Amino acid sequence: RAIKIIRDLCASNPNADTSHAFVEIISRVNDEESSVQDLVCKTFYELWFDEPSGSHKHLVADGSSVPMEIATKTEQIVDMLRKMPNHQPLITIIKRSLTLEFLPQSSKAAGINSSMMTSLRKRCELICRRLLERILQVEEGADNETKIHTLPYVLVLQAFCIVDPTLCTPVTDPSQFVVTLQPYLKNKVDSKSTAQLLESIIFVIDAVIPLIRKPPQTVVEELEQDLKQMIVRHSFLTVVHACIKCLSALSNAAGRGPRLLEYLVNLFYKHLSGPNSDGQVLGRSLFCLGLLLRYGYKLLAASENQLDFPKILELLKRRYLRRDDFSLKVRAMQALGYILIAKPDFMLQKDILNLIEASLSSDVDYRLKIQGLQNLYEYLRDAESQLTADSTGKPTVPYATNGGSEVPVAAGAGDTNICGGIIQLYWNSILERSLDMNDQVRHAALKIVEIVLRQGLVHPITCVPHLIALETDPVEGNSKLAHHLLMNMNEKYPSFFESRLGDGLQMSFRFFETIVSNHNVVATNMKSNPIAFVKPGISRIYRLIRANRNSRNKFVHSIVRKFISDSRSYPTIGFLV
Repeated sequence: RAIKIIRDLCASNPNADTSHAFVEIISRVNDEESSVQDLVCKTFYELWFDEPSGSHKHLVADGSSVPMEIATKTEQIVDMLRKMPNHQPLITIIKRSLTLEFLPQSSKAAGINSSMMTSLRKRCELICRRLLERILQVEEGADNETKIHTLPYVLVLQAFCIVDPTLCTPVTDPSQFVVTLQPYLKNKVDSKSTAQLLESIIFVIDAVIPLIRKPPQTVVEELEQDLKQMIVRHSFLTVVHACIKCLSALSNAAGRGPRLLEYLVNLFYKHLSGPNSDGQVLGRSLFCLGLLLRYGYKLLAASENQLDFPKILELLKRRYLRRDDFSLKVRAMQALGYILIAKPDFMLQKDILNLIEASLSSDVDYRLKIQGLQNLYEYLRDAESQLTADSTGKPTVPYATNGGSEVPVAAGAGDTNICGGIIQLYWNSILERSLDMNDQVRHAALKIVEIVLRQGLVHPITCVPHLIALETDPVEGNSKLAHHLLMNMNEKYPSFFESRLGDGLQMSFRFFETIVSNHNVVATNMKSNPIAFVKPGISRIYRLIRANRNSRNKFVHSIVRKFISDSRSYPTIGFLV
């Protein structure tokens, strides 16, 4: 009701500043209720993407090729984004609007006519074109103090580009966006907002380049130089990451070959194997080397100067992973993770297996654990995006082809068998870490559990007790995610859930004990009143099974059984309480 009221107010006062209202509505785009999600998407679809009745053909006065009405809507989107922490919700809206998936089943069954889809795409293309025009205008009219105002426009453009990069390759002039955006890479200001601006622009170029048949040679050469400069010099690593990814796509798409990538790999390898002891240089070299091998693997492997993978891994292991200098150890672990995404079969080798297991053991520093988990998570994410790309038949951006004869896949990444095999090797360590004493480690492990369950790589019953224990996690984000995963599982396989309930409750008690002994902040009120601490978690677990009588009885039985003390297992009084 609230959304509908706000929507009607916005519709009846088109000239008022509605951005604040939009921010409130979009905050519900990932609501627990799917009907609310659909209503949010429908609201924005009607506001921005639906062709208004009547003719709105007059163009914007400043020599633009975009109708006034679309220009106004574009400004609305940008104004809303200015007040938002990030553009994730906007991406969801665009994605669901472009597929019209929020429409009720009845109208989907009647069939969505193609003219509706065409006009929708046309509107999105016009919005993107308008964003590009505005980026130029804002930039030209801006002095240095107001440089940052370009950022919201670029972020909205990036959101459209994430959903569908073809919106940024107009038929009349496919390379228009690349040519227009490329000069912004020369921005030398060293600040966080400029870094964000560069990162978004590079993302758009990276997504669009593979879709252009023949990118203009001069632009390609200039781009290569800009990217190379930034990879070697830029102080924000997020920008460096984007540059390396973009450079790999560029070398692939423009048929430039691996020359530049090889030059950079050798450069960073020299830094790492030399006598240099400057931590920052070494850290950066590790980071870049790992990413160059991750994104450029396909090209580098096909080149005549064969890459010596084992030599690079040997260097990492010998000089960096056994270091005392902690920050470099973590960086080397990260670089190893990037290399393993390109060559996942290395993860099955004994020495690498021991390395990864060691980073996940309970007694190492939490930063190392987080990096080890992050590596596995990134690998799974990468494999997942490969699979979706294969199934939809779209070429994945980093591996675009020349002339489009066939779509190559990153080595082994599309192969679920190896993926499942790798995860099963590390599964017990991942589950152990999901109940780690450190909040961030638990979160990192839980994200892996989520993706593994989604891809069906292991038997779901194995992680039920851990998820039940995490229902009582003091960090709300963790307990919410665990609850969400258990709910999904309980819908699909209720028997798994019930059969492991007793184990889960015992595990949650052990988890509670370790947390109590380690959390100084909450320890005082937990020790005095532990019940208040675990109660919300227990009641959430109960909420899953209270629907039918049979499972309620099983639940109570599994608890009562623990009260029967026999000589084998004598439960502690604390657990029974």
